[in-house]
Amino acid sequence: MRKDTTPVEMLFEKASHYLNTSIALYKLKIVESATDMLAQLISYFLFFTLLLLAILFGSMAIAIWINVYSDTQYLGFILVAAFYLLLAILVILFKTRVFKNPLQNKLILKTETTKDQEEL
Repeated sequence: MRKDTTPVEMLFEKASHYLNTSIALYKLKIVESATDMLAQLISYFLFFTLLLLAILFGSMAIAIWINVYSDTQYLGFILVAAFYLLLAILVILFKTRVFKNPLQNKLILKTETTKDQEEL
């Protein structure tokens, strides 16, 4: 700082520095939050992909097993498909209570927890 600056100029200079620092801090917080959400999204995607593959191959094995024991070539696949159709209907009927509300509550809780941590 120069010696010929007035207190008002010093105040504006410090306020400007504080504002720039605050903006940089919020940018870093946004980047941290975005990377955290992206990492969670990637891990969930990987988990559900592997789970889907396990369900797919397990379903094929069950269908073939039913075919072997029923001496048909199609009954096992029809029964497995009917099971998944029934499961899809149940998901559609109960999607709000089972999926939507818990997900909304979890997201709200996560954002409130993040806000509480920022205040500390």
